Amino acid sequence: MDNKLSAEEAIVKVSKEFIDDMRDNIFTAPEEEEELLLGECWLKSSQPAKILHLAIKHLLPHKKAIEEKNLQFFIDNKFIFNGLPPERVVYYSTKLASGKVPEEDMDVCFSFLKTMVDIADKAEKNKKRE
Repeated sequence: MDNKLSAEEAIVKVSKEFIDDMRDNIFTAPEEEEELLLGECWLKSSQPAKILHLAIKHLLPHKKAIEEKNLQFFIDNKFIFNGLPPERVVYYSTKLASGKVPEEDMDVCFSFLKTMVDIADKAEKNKKRE
């Protein structure tokens, strides 16, 4: 993480980069593109503090599963697809947990989640020191 960026700025920057990467590599079908646009709109309209709060609340407790690249994480934690219709939540969680997404792409996905967890963890530790 760039030391000049706040945790909130870093989490937004990393999220934007991740959406771009997902568009280029994993979610390439037309309906997936539309849903990535929804994610982008949500990201642009959300306050960085809210995004950081969500990472702390929903990702940080699953740090171990993310570090272990446990595919079951996507089945057990559908909150990461929040805002999509229920059938699309099932679609994405199943797609990512299926083992059919190329390993390199899953590595990028887990790398993003780990970065989010690291930012959230550092923000929490800094908050406790204050």
